[in-house]
Amino acid sequence: MGTPVPVGAYDAAQGRWVPQDNGVVLKILGVTPTGRALLDINGDGIADSDSVLLYNYGIAPLELVQLAGTFNPGDEVWRTRITRTFPYDLNYGFSIVGGTPPAAQVRGPCGAEGADLLRCSLQVQTAFQRVGIVGSPFTLNYASDRTRGYAADRQLVIELVDSVVPGSLQRVDLQIDVAGRRFSGSFLPAANLSYTFQWDGRDAYLGPLTCRSHAGATRRPTTGGLRRGRVTAASELSCGGRWQ
Repeated sequence: MGTPVPVGAYDAAQGRWVPQDNGVVLKILGVTPTGRALLDINGDGIADSDSVLLYNYGIAPLELVQLAGTFNPGDEVWRTRITRTFPYDLNYGFSIVGGTPPAAQVRGPCGAEGADLLRCSLQVQTAFQRVGIVGSPFTLNYASDRTRGYAADRQLVIELVDSVVPGSLQRVDLQIDVAGRRFSGSFLPAANLSYTFQWDGRDAYLGPLTCRSHAGATRRPTTGGLRRGRVTAASELSCGGRWQ
């Protein structure tokens, strides 16, 4: 109990994660006759007073009532202040155990971050058409690589392990987040191990999108049952084509 929890908030205007005040790990010991949660934050097994909770952690009596109605005695909770309507992430850093994690790379579709420029320049086969709008200086522009059925622009090639496999590596876990959906899998280590992810262009509600969406691929090497580290890469996938 009492362990600080690192907190970050994503500021879209700045395009980066902004550090916030740390949260804290606390334990629900019980509930008072008035419906307030009894909290242990320093790990001594004794409920901390309301004044300590309010002064040191900003936990007001109303929050104690909400905690009592949400969690059960014995539950351990990560708690932090949410002061703005940014996406928040409560996450600990990682340490490398047993050596250097295997190298990895995410190759995105042409035109996206992580794209293989040489491959794209040699293999691109796109038909273009431009139609003028009468009475205006504007045009409608069409490219076949933006059509809904163009699957190559919705593909990621994720390199999980390069030609050298660390001796302590036991498993590689892969997690891909795109358009509100999550895909995951586990792989046994092997030299030059890679995975090709093909997105169907649909969001979390299984509806088709007509835009570009960012995809994040997280690779977690594991050794001896311990997570050795985390490598995250992002790319951009096409949701579908349209005239513009």
